[in-house]
Amino acid sequence: MNNKANRSLSGAKHPPCITKHPPTAVGTLFTKEGIGKGKRMLPYNRKLKPRAQELRKDATPQENKLWYDFLREHPCPFTRQKTIDNYIVDFVCLSRKLVIEIDGSQHYTDEGLEYDSIRTELLENLGLHVMRFTNTEVDTSFGGVCAAIQAYIDSYKQ
Repeated sequence: MNNKANRSLSGAKHPPCITKHPPTAVGTLFTKEGIGKGKRMLPYNRKLKPRAQELRKDATPQENKLWYDFLREHPCPFTRQKTIDNYIVDFVCLSRKLVIEIDGSQHYTDEGLEYDSIRTELLENLGLHVMRFTNTEVDTSFGGVCAAIQAYIDSYKQ
């Protein structure tokens, strides 16, 4: 990191991220019990990797705002458009077992709500906490979105 360590592009300061385990590479070993040797990997569908790469290139303005102004340089390492099981999540911080989803209008149809419910249940069964925000929340209450994410990270017990 450059001399702006612990700062987002907007200049907001982040508290340090203290973990018991060092950041790990893609394919992190992870279970409900923790990260480390002898644990299983989060399941993922290799066929979705090209789609995840496309989604990173074609992110929504709200996803880009959250990524570039808060998550990208956060002391807790976040990954965007990560394949987990048969889904691609918007953002994940494996050290805090946190998934962040930014939902557009398609998520509020009957089909979208049912799909998200099934997806959230699967992610929670893998030991992940899912936080959802709307595009409108990111646009109109960005500080509140960041504060909610930071509050979860600060309260996380390993």
